[in-house]
Amino acid sequence: MSGDRARLIRAADAERRELRGPSRSGTVTILSDPETTGASSYACGAQQLPPGAQIPIHRHPDQEEALLFQGGRGEAFLGHDWQPVSTGDTLHIPAGVWHGVRNVGEEALSLTWLISPPGLERMFRAISVAEGEPALPLSDTEFLEIATACGLEYPDLPNPTRAGSKTRRQGD
Repeated sequence: MSGDRARLIRAADAERRELRGPSRSGTVTILSDPETTGASSYACGAQQLPPGAQIPIHRHPDQEEALLFQGGRGEAFLGHDWQPVSTGDTLHIPAGVWHGVRNVGEEALSLTWLISPPGLERMFRAISVAEGEPALPLSDTEFLEIATACGLEYPDLPNPTRAGSKTRRQGD
């Protein structure tokens, strides 16, 4: 698909996916990326985290990310500590900064993500199924293999891209 054509992505036409839980439960909608719109320098989408769900602490060594909170109440880990987040808040996450999100509210936590360069959407496609298909859980090992292949790193878990080492949070 050509990236030089502007287009409107209608909600009904967006790629909706169900994440394979349990800790990665919820839904993700891929709105714009190289595959769907031809975007060459970013990818963006929306994510819904049900109560108690989380985005595990991780980092993108070579990607910047922004998270825009659209509804609900949660906590975001950014760099070194947890901070409350709610509707209207935005996180700017430079490359290499540890971050994560957890829903501590009683309703879904809705957010929009934007990442540059693209790549996160490949992980979402690999750890999810199309809406309405059975979402069989992934093991931690399966998830880690997919995530590291897509450039993500996780603290306290061996990362295959780092030959037997463990990554650590900034400042540890």
